[in-house]
Amino acid sequence: MDYIVESALLTHGIKDLSEDVFRHYWGDDPSKIVWVEKGKLIIGTLERFLPFREKAVAAAREGRMTRRANHFNLDTYLEMEEDAVLTASGALSVCAREGINAAVTAGIGGFFPELLEDNGKHLWTKGDGPPDVATLTSLDKILISSGPKDMLDYPGTIRFLHEHGVSVCGVKRDIYTGYLFIGEAAELPDMIQDARGMKGPALIINEIDETKRMSDRSILDEAVLCGLETEKRGGYYHPAVNAYIEEKTSGYSARLQLAALLENARLAAKL
Repeated sequence: MDYIVESALLTHGIKDLSEDVFRHYWGDDPSKIVWVEKGKLIIGTLERFLPFREKAVAAAREGRMTRRANHFNLDTYLEMEEDAVLTASGALSVCAREGINAAVTAGIGGFFPELLEDNGKHLWTKGDGPPDVATLTSLDKILISSGPKDMLDYPGTIRFLHEHGVSVCGVKRDIYTGYLFIGEAAELPDMIQDARGMKGPALIINEIDETKRMSDRSILDEAVLCGLETEKRGGYYHPAVNAYIEEKTSGYSARLQLAALLENARLAAKL
């Protein structure tokens, strides 16, 4: 399976990891990363990506966050000749443009609690909702991930995707219990043995081993509040959440996410 790796997590989500740490984890992995540099779409190696990342991380420390491009705003940043990192949604969009089978990420977006339904009424349809969800239901592509993020209604997100034509496949088991933390169990409709040679739309969930996840969910609660405050000030929610958790875990969450993303890339290469 040919695939590309999103760049938003690598740039915004784990921004405090050094180049040496990246090279140590990445090793000789041949995976290609996708980003936008001065309005030009780039699909390149880690070595090609690292100078761009260094520039973007330096800008973030000065309060100038590089754009985050998804399927719905990617053309805008290309036309503006902006620098941009690509979320999972943005990487899926590039897959559709370039004829690539799959995008690789770690945690994905989804519906926040109480936003999926209103008094039993469905508020969203195919092609609607948060960018990662809307893109999965809009494009016949495959997203290989570690699953929806912990603060989300991930049982509802998984159910919504399945009900709107997306195959949702587990790799290690037929339930999903969270991303960086352990939460409630959500049933996964399919398993990976049914996914070999599959076509999209599909979400493959290669969850992080529970023994490696963090147990103190108060960190998650505090991180969510930090993300909401950042969003109120015009910043990006998910990078703020990641940064808070990374700080409180002395970098452990960042290394865990990088390792998870690379495991997902290696899975993509095997399929």
